[in-house]
Amino acid sequence: QEDMSFSALINSSFSPAILLCALCIWFFIQVNDGFRVNLLVKRSSGRSRPFLSFKTNAIGRYYDAITPMSTGGQPFQVFYLKNRGINVAAAISVPMGKYVINQLCLSFVWTVCLIFALTSEGGLTTVLCVVGWAMNSLLMVAIIILSVNQRVGTKLVVGIMKLLQKMKIIKNYEKSYNQVIKVVTDFQVTLKNFTKDGWTFFKLIFS
Repeated sequence: QEDMSFSALINSSFSPAILLCALCIWFFIQVNDGFRVNLLVKRSSGRSRPFLSFKTNAIGRYYDAITPMSTGGQPFQVFYLKNRGINVAAAISVPMGKYVINQLCLSFVWTVCLIFALTSEGGLTTVLCVVGWAMNSLLMVAIIILSVNQRVGTKLVVGIMKLLQKMKIIKNYEKSYNQVIKVVTDFQVTLKNFTKDGWTFFKLIFS
């Protein structure tokens, strides 16, 4: 009916069974997401770390919830993984790999729903749905290209670093360039390894 405090909810005529069901579903989603993160951690580092993966997923959820546009989770996941012994490239590839897989699955579902919507309804809502679907698809394609195409990824990094040099944020360009390019190259290699493992890719898609 409207927003209310938890105590008011308890004293209202809600169904405890529905609340319990919702909590169980939430718990299952967190465990499943932790399992998916662990698949990526194992693939990138060669070692299964389920407890670390569950905490990494929880950190992502937390910072997604408190940052504008729900974009704060992934940087903190990278920071957390790096501080727990995962190298920088692998730490970046874990949340990015999970993001790409999620977007692939969502895009498939959205495409199917959009096809049915186009055949049954019209109007402004359908137009907005098509625009949103197209923008999301372009973003996903751009991320995949930057992730696997070394030439495009390198050009983007060079452009950003030159801009930062002009802004006096980067002082030693050559040193910074070599460090960043190594991370970018390692990240691209790690992400490509995900796609080469068909079984891991299959489990990520269907989990």
